[in-house]
Amino acid sequence: MHSGTPASALAAVMRLVQQGGVSFITGQTLSSHPLAIAPKLDGLNALLIDVYSSSEDLITAGCQPNFFRVTTPDSVPPR
Repeated sequence: MHSGTPASALAAVMRLVQQGGVSFITGQTLSSHPLAIAPKLDGLNALLIDVYSSSEDLITAGCQPNFFRVTTPDSVPPR
């Protein structure tokens, strides 16, 4: 659990990986959370699969090799 800020989401992920031995993360809800977490994943040797966030930055400027998103970006209109 964390307080809902990107910094606290990153702290929770780092705690889970470093103290709990977790290597697979999911469940982030706001785009700001994976934007904070994704750049740290490679160094943590962890993967994040995100099913909620839709920020374009996650697949463009902020794209990271250990981050996977299964939703469409904001620019893709719903059908």
